Amino acid sequence: MADGEKFRVLIVDDIAETRENIRKLLQFEADIEVAAVARTGREAIQLTQEVNPDVVLMDINMPDMDGIAATEIIRQKMPAVQVVVLSVQGDQNYMRKAMLVGARDFLTKPPMPDELVAAIRRAGKMAREERAKNAQAFVAAPSGANFNPTTGVSTQGRSLCFTAQRAGRVVPPWQ
Repeated sequence: MADGEKFRVLIVDDIAETRENIRKLLQFEADIEVAAVARTGREAIQLTQEVNPDVVLMDINMPDMDGIAATEIIRQKMPAVQVVVLSVQGDQNYMRKAMLVGARDFLTKPPMPDELVAAIRRAGKMAREERAKNAQAFVAAPSGANFNPTTGVSTQGRSLCFTAQRAGRVVPPWQ
């Protein structure tokens, strides 16, 4: 990912007005793009896999699946994607649970605009660093394979060979 690319954001909130307010706020940031919006935790999981955002802004209280459960699934399926939790609940218990399942930040709603933008930029940089690390870990894919360094999966179902470096030399995975 080039440095000049925008941080791609998925906004997840069951309240349409909140989604729209966040979208409007972010439209003025030259380095941030709203890639998609979701109304539920399940929709957030699906859209994360489809649009591959850098950052998910996740509400906690939603009808079908709460944001903590959705965050945990997103982080398991796509570990490079970073989640910033937004909640009207300023409760330390919610914050602790969110961080334990992999959220990178926790902001109380409504967040201050500067605070929200700074959190997105921090999380976006982390997402890019994670993707870069994943890409470096990948040594070679079979010719014609479509390898996704974010998930570590070849879309053509072929086996992939990962190696590690020990003392400056490449070591096959069977050693």
